[in-house]
Amino acid sequence: RQKMKLSIYFVTIVTLGLLGGCVTTETPKTPASPTTGELISAWSQIGPDGQWIARVIISGEKCPAVTVDGAQAPMSTRAPATTTHPVTACDANIPATGKNVAVMGRKLPIPNANPSHIVVIGDTGCRLKNNGKKTTAQNCDIPSEWPLATVAKSIADEKADVIIHVGDYHYREAPCPADQAGCSKAASGYNWDAWLQDYFTPIAPAFATTPFIHVRGNHELCDRAGEGWFRYLEPRHWQEKCADQMPPYSLTMGDHRWIIFDSADEANIVPSAKDPVLRGKKPTWLFTHRPVVTPDQDPVKEKAREPMVSAVRSIPGLTALFAGHWHVLSLDQFSGKAPLEIISGNGGTAMDPPQHTGKIMDSQNIASYFGQQYYDFGYIRLDRDGPSTWILQEKDPSGKTVLRCVMNETSATLQCTPGA
Repeated sequence: RQKMKLSIYFVTIVTLGLLGGCVTTETPKTPASPTTGELISAWSQIGPDGQWIARVIISGEKCPAVTVDGAQAPMSTRAPATTTHPVTACDANIPATGKNVAVMGRKLPIPNANPSHIVVIGDTGCRLKNNGKKTTAQNCDIPSEWPLATVAKSIADEKADVIIHVGDYHYREAPCPADQAGCSKAASGYNWDAWLQDYFTPIAPAFATTPFIHVRGNHELCDRAGEGWFRYLEPRHWQEKCADQMPPYSLTMGDHRWIIFDSADEANIVPSAKDPVLRGKKPTWLFTHRPVVTPDQDPVKEKAREPMVSAVRSIPGLTALFAGHWHVLSLDQFSGKAPLEIISGNGGTAMDPPQHTGKIMDSQNIASYFGQQYYDFGYIRLDRDGPSTWILQEKDPSGKTVLRCVMNETSATLQCTPGA
């Protein structure tokens, strides 16, 4: 009997060992717990010096672990829940060597330090605004009139190396008018419900495939949606006290240097020539929210912009500037004088009215400036095509190419043709 017991014990141990050897190669899942709650949103974000950041939003209080190549590490509480933001934001810095990263079973996309395929979007939220006299209300519940969810699926399908959002995420400032059925389901106010509807729910497909760089817009100023910006999207450490002016930061992306410049506050739009972040030797792209060098049609404003334009043009190696703020695509060049300015502010919010002939393509040729405008929803895709050449495509929300340009950094030119 004793021998039989030992035999059964031996067989049991061997069987368990064999079963234990059938290990899946999938990232182990971290089950939800009462303190962690549900995983609401998760994404990869790139911050200063190219730091890879894993960031999540959960319904509970205790941040989950992040799994990096099979090893688990705790995530830090970035911003605890409050009455108006009853969710917890968590983050963790991920080593550049990470190959397989997941949180609560959800895989996070891996950054590419030498991106050759890039997407740029901006001004994506659904406009609900009251200026004290009337409410401007976009039909947030109708995809053709607020197409961010469609745009997000298309940019997810691009499988880009990185997506840069040039600011203005939150537009749901005022309630939908009672008699407007097209936005009757819309949340409003500077709270989590509005952030969830305006950005985190529709952008989820793109979060699943591609790392992001988030740039701050003027809608994320402190007297607007600034609290949400610092809780969820600002790449640097959480600071409970909102600040309207944040210093620029830079990162090396292959043979280029990218500068992320916070122009949300107009008072902060003129960069300091002494700022070491702005000095360098590599070809440089600047990502910001407000357009910088494209002429303003108001002569008084244009005169006031001269110090800003001069400061930006003095940045060494600056070949291209990407912005939003104007709800339009605008491709702007200056008689061979760098930088090119590419304004991608047509990601979903209500479009600006056409200045001249119509929404498909418009152009202005003023002195040394030549601009081409596209007045409809969409996003930009950039593909490397040589040492100083990129193919720029403007795509509609479904991903169809409506404009194709050859962007030459050396000559500071854009040569564009309609369609694919």
